[in-house]
Amino acid sequence: MSKPPFKNLNLRRDCIISSLSDFGVANISYEPKNSSGHHHLKGIYDGQNILLNIFENKDGSTTVGQAAGHDKNVFESLASEIVFRCSYSEKKSWSFLFLIFQSLI
Repeated sequence: MSKPPFKNLNLRRDCIISSLSDFGVANISYEPKNSSGHHHLKGIYDGQNILLNIFENKDGSTTVGQAAGHDKNVFESLASEIVFRCSYSEKKSWSFLFLIFQSLI
């Protein structure tokens, strides 16, 4: 079974706000909701208020979640833009580095 498309992503978190700003989101704020890595990203996109739940997971991955009561199509568009602009790899893997190290021995 595959994971949901916006869960446990390898994202450059410092890229999220600028990517949405470039995409047309205005008045962006990124505020911690609690001390466990849950943040609210708020702004205005296409004339409507948006709210994304951003979870900075302890394993270094990031999950982008839809806030209840907000437009699903807008959420998917914004989350897809974040993934497109801020992903740094499909998955974390040390196997490539291990192969390089092994070839040096």
